[in-house]
Amino acid sequence: MSMDYGQAVEYLKSLPVFSPAAVTAGEQTINLDSIRILLKRLGSPEKKLKYIHVAGTNGKGSFCAFLGQILTESGVRTGCFTSPALRCFTECIRVNGREIEKADTGRLMSAVKEEADGMRLDGYRFPSEFEQMLALALLYFTEQKCALVILETGLGGTCDATNVIPAPELAVITAISFDHMQLLGGTLAAIAAQKAGIIKENTTVLSVPQEPEVMQVFTKVCEKKSSHLYVARSPVQTEGNLEGQTFCIKGLGSFWIPFAADYQMENASLAIEAALLLKKNGYPLEMQSIRQGLSDTCWQGRFEIRRTEPPLVVDGGHNVQGARALAGNLRRLFGGRKIYFVTGVFADKQYREMMAELLPLAAKFFTVTPPSGRALDGGKLAEYLRTQGAWAEPVRSVPLAVSMAEKEAESGVVCVCGSLSFLAEV
Repeated sequence: MSMDYGQAVEYLKSLPVFSPAAVTAGEQTINLDSIRILLKRLGSPEKKLKYIHVAGTNGKGSFCAFLGQILTESGVRTGCFTSPALRCFTECIRVNGREIEKADTGRLMSAVKEEADGMRLDGYRFPSEFEQMLALALLYFTEQKCALVILETGLGGTCDATNVIPAPELAVITAISFDHMQLLGGTLAAIAAQKAGIIKENTTVLSVPQEPEVMQVFTKVCEKKSSHLYVARSPVQTEGNLEGQTFCIKGLGSFWIPFAADYQMENASLAIEAALLLKKNGYPLEMQSIRQGLSDTCWQGRFEIRRTEPPLVVDGGHNVQGARALAGNLRRLFGGRKIYFVTGVFADKQYREMMAELLPLAAKFFTVTPPSGRALDGGKLAEYLRTQGAWAEPVRSVPLAVSMAEKEAESGVVCVCGSLSFLAEV
């Protein structure tokens, strides 16, 4: 009997939660063996689709949102798989911007679970939560007859489950910085090598401008794989406020996006370049549709201005680069106004370095414990912040923390940040 949506979500929640610490301890495995077997048992849906494969440290989700909207605006039936979700599971799987129906989620999850259970009985490694989510998505995109699928990696590239796909139409790599070092390596070059694992033979590859050691890795991999590497042109902002920004790209003119953070013009520019490369390959993408797609893009939780006065900013940046970008945008858009932070972090992140970026701006921190086994206790985060000279108070829930911050902020700014895991509560 087929599961309903609630049962499907509960089943996914029952699966072991991914933990970098468990991988390094040898308790969990990352490779493509299990996903390959699962997909073969499901009829190899991954072989029936065409892809834009997306890896990187920051900006993947925003890039996927921009490009997905451009393709939809252009009449290309487009599937999009991203994670994690902010509100509910269906956000992870979309066709032309519409989330998968709950009934389809339950039906397809039942099919995936049946084969996963069969693998366990046959002595194979039981597929992880992410692997089963991916299998469900690929089945759905096949049913929906998607002309293109935008596929965001979960972690890294080489051994990420999404790397089970054949050579994509386009491999895209967003900004590379330090994150998940215990799995991907302690240098930018090592991390870049893992991300470059999505580059297959004779593939068109597109990257944002990267640090020299990162570009060196990408160049060598592309040469080895007989793939062509393109680097996106850098945008220049011409106008910006809390409602959005206008930027120019040399040779292409100006574009507007409904996002205030300056890094979003980098993600949008990457999507423009990706669209132009796809146009070269015969996809019907015109500049008018590209501009319209950018202006219509919606993507929550990335320096999102939920209210302008008094300002309430919600940002899911969860590594040092993300925290640095957040601090820079707060300075740029709010000048010398004091920031009241509601924040929670995962213990396996570089949270001390993240907090160092925010400390100079903070009037006060209200700390929370994210809903995850990887979470750092909000009380411990507050204790650490106090050792750094900050005014910090642990709060038992996110809604209460936001309410307390709003009461104290008066003419200041409330910023909720540190992890995507609790932003839905805002």
